[in-house]
Amino acid sequence: MPHRQEPPEPTTMEIICQFNKLKPLTFKGRSEPLTYEEWLREMENLFEIMECLKRFKVCLAHIPV
Repeated sequence: MPHRQEPPEPTTMEIICQFNKLKPLTFKGRSEPLTYEEWLREMENLFEIMECLKRFKVCLAHIPV
């Protein structure tokens, strides 16, 4: 059976560009729990859509848009 090659891993810049195209919400650090929960759900949804690798998640969550 032929060996199936995995697609190349995206670069950090490609991940950032893809993330920004999805127009993520910006968390302003407010203390209202509902605001934080909405932001967190949005981020988790974007990461799922992107099939984001774990090591990129923290960096992406801190990118100002």
